[in-house]
Amino acid sequence: MDRAKTLLSFMTEGALVCGIGSTSIDDFTRGNIDEKSILSLIRDRLKSLNCGIEVVDLSRAAQPQVPFQVVDDFLAVNEAESAKLKSIEDARRDRESLLQAAAGMVFNELIEAIDCYEKEDSTDDLGAGKSLKDIYALLEDDRIGGNASVVINESKLYQTEVVEEFRSRSERFEKLLYGGPHCQDHFLA
Repeated sequence: MDRAKTLLSFMTEGALVCGIGSTSIDDFTRGNIDEKSILSLIRDRLKSLNCGIEVVDLSRAAQPQVPFQVVDDFLAVNEAESAKLKSIEDARRDRESLLQAAAGMVFNELIEAIDCYEKEDSTDDLGAGKSLKDIYALLEDDRIGGNASVVINESKLYQTEVVEEFRSRSERFEKLLYGGPHCQDHFLA
């Protein structure tokens, strides 16, 4: 009986090593171990020995635990994974903050419209003109904010200044041209 217990112990340990060795650490720590395949492996090995021992069930007494030899490495991996997820979340938050600072509340719509335009433009699709109109409409939207609104307002102010300057020059020119005979003589000279 002692030899049978020893044999069964060796077969079980070997099957566990094979079965758990092919399990990811995440599945292992969650207890998601393919016990059926381990049981099947034990049965096959015992059957190949023709020893007359048959295992009918496989159960565990406790939740699987990371072996103490690799606990520090396991914890380091978990900490790195947590740091990675935190970095990703921080990057998303920073992205949203920067985009809102750049374009205000319409940034998501604006990005989608720009992506659509670039996609259509790269395929020489005729819809690119419509997408460009969508972008311009979003830039004129009252919800535009951030740096985009500052640049848009500055460009509108500059446009107004240029138009007023040329309107002033045009009026002066017309006065000189049609202001009277002495103006025309002066202008023509």
